[in-house]
Amino acid sequence: MTHDAVTTLSAALDQAGELLAVVQTDHLDLPTPCDGWTVRDLGNHLAASPGRFLAMAHGESVDWNAPSDIPPSRWAVQFRADAAALLAHWESQPDDRAGGADFTTAELAVHAWDLAQAVDPGRALDPVVAERALAAMRQGLTPENRVGVFAPEVEVADDASVHDRLAAWAGRDPR
Repeated sequence: MTHDAVTTLSAALDQAGELLAVVQTDHLDLPTPCDGWTVRDLGNHLAASPGRFLAMAHGESVDWNAPSDIPPSRWAVQFRADAAALLAHWESQPDDRAGGADFTTAELAVHAWDLAQAVDPGRALDPVVAERALAAMRQGLTPENRVGVFAPEVEVADDASVHDRLAAWAGRDPR
């Protein structure tokens, strides 16, 4: 796999894992920019994501709407364990499969932004991760396939930060 795809995925996994680690019990019922989701909902989804992405990479069918059975106190631990396995998988793949790693980076980057807004709004997020995620989303997310997954793009200023542009592309209002 291309060095850039794996390196950026690794950074996206680290970023999301770090955010899951800062979630406290009193955060669980806070709203997130992910419409209709609380920190509990988002953390549950995010904690299960590396394992689900790995299952998909192995050709398994994944129900992204199914709740995980990972308790909030174990989110970061489970995420990091599954992230290591997912990263090992992508490191062993040929370069022509980089799109799968980039899609994973995009999903993780958007949800890391969502979680940061709810639990640690001043947190600096990785701009390299956001740039690659935005490029992957612009390439793969069409009006047809975003229905039911992402809201329509939100307009932001041309000089908006890369994180705000990513959030806006994913249907979040970063203002």
